[in-house]
Amino acid sequence: MRKKGATYSEIRKRLLVAKSTLSEWFRDLPNTNHLYYTDRSKWMETIRELSVKVRRESKSKKNQELMMEIRRSVEGWGLLNYGEYEQSLLSMLYWAEGNKVGGRVQFTNTDPRLVYLFITLFRRCYEVDESRLRVRLHLHYYHRARKVIRFWSELLGISPKAFGKIYWKKRSKERRFRKNQTGICSVRYNNTCFLEQILGYAYAIADRIAPVAQWTERGGGVQERFICQVSKTLGALCAHASSNLAPTAPPL
Repeated sequence: MRKKGATYSEIRKRLLVAKSTLSEWFRDLPNTNHLYYTDRSKWMETIRELSVKVRRESKSKKNQELMMEIRRSVEGWGLLNYGEYEQSLLSMLYWAEGNKVGGRVQFTNTDPRLVYLFITLFRRCYEVDESRLRVRLHLHYYHRARKVIRFWSELLGISPKAFGKIYWKKRSKERRFRKNQTGICSVRYNNTCFLEQILGYAYAIADRIAPVAQWTERGGGVQERFICQVSKTLGALCAHASSNLAPTAPPL
């Protein structure tokens, strides 16, 4: 009877025995098919699903509030103060060259001055925990790893201990490519909030200067050209700003 899912009360009515006796009989016989276990399992699964849903909705609400706050801030900009100027430079630079997914700030480039400009603006605009900065290098066969690590470490002010395993790009015997002396440098900082703020400012600035309705309705190609144009414009801004922000890179 117990194996078929009967409760203690049902069995007691049939056999007229004490509950303590039943407990002794069925001590080593758990019934996972009993209604209690089935309902509890379903309840736990429901709780897990609701928990995930609540966390997702909470994160979405926080993101929406953050975006609204950023948009109100950008809309209120008149003549930019120096902090707003640096924030706008950082956001547009990152939008053009940085990683947009993955929940972390990640900026990758081959140009030492551009990477240095990014890390300088990033440090000025946010309270960066230096111990959380990480660097990953992509090098070719002709690079001298220690020399390149020392170069980037001195330029960026990041300890060599923060450099991860080097990614060695496979050599192609057929494809010809232009050599560079410093490889590809990727600076990473695990902080979803910083990523959302940086991109939030970039999108808000773009919407203020070039409202999104003007180009999204005409397809993705227009969006790509728009971002390309932002990158070109950014080059001129960086040329002006880097003279004050980024000193001459150390010799390799």
